[in-house]
Amino acid sequence: MLGSTFYLLALLVVLPLLGGTSSMGISLSNPIIWLLLAITAVQIYIKMPKKKRGRLMKFYIASSFANQEMVKQLSWKLINQGHAQTYDWTINSKAENAVALAAIGQLEKAAVLEADVFFILLPAGKGSHIELGMALAAGKKVYLFSEEADVYDFSATTTFYHLPEVERVIGTLDDLMKFMAEKLGSGGVAGQTAMLK
Repeated sequence: MLGSTFYLLALLVVLPLLGGTSSMGISLSNPIIWLLLAITAVQIYIKMPKKKRGRLMKFYIASSFANQEMVKQLSWKLINQGHAQTYDWTINSKAENAVALAAIGQLEKAAVLEADVFFILLPAGKGSHIELGMALAAGKKVYLFSEEADVYDFSATTTFYHLPEVERVIGTLDDLMKFMAEKLGSGGVAGQTAMLK
C-alpha cells in the first residue's frame, strides 16, 4: 500500500512537470487527492509498530517501600520521555490481609509480564526479587540499579544479579537516566556494569 501511494504521488508530480495534464481532473490542486493522501497517512500510522510511533517502551520498576520516592522519580522521568509504566505499585498502601495481598500480587505479576523492560532498584525486598525472577524467566530486559556497589559484596549479593542478561548500573538516579538514554538509543549490550559514581 505504501509503495502504490508513493507511485501515484510521484505520477501526480512528475507528469505535470513533463507537460502532461489529466483529462479527469486528477492533480495536486484537487482537494480530494489531499483527502485521500491524509487517509492513507493515517492508515500507515495505525499499522506502524508502536515502537516506531513514539511509545518507546513499557516498563515496570521493582523496589522496596523504603525506595518509593526514588521509584516515583524514575517513573516520572521515563513517562515524560514517552515511555509507559505497566503498574505503579507506589499508589498502594501496605496490604493488611491475604485478599489484598493476592489482588496486588496479580496486578504486579501482570505488570511484570506486560513490561518490555524491568528495573529493580536496590535495596529491594523479597517481593521485588520474586518479580526479578519472573522478569528473567520471561526474557525481559533487566536493569539493576544501586547507589552503592553492594552488588559486588559477596555476603550480600545473589547469583541472579550477575547473569549476562542483567545490566548493572551503580551511581545516582541521574546517572541511571543518562545510561538508559544511551542504551535505548543503541539497543544496549547485556551483561555490562556501569560504574557511574
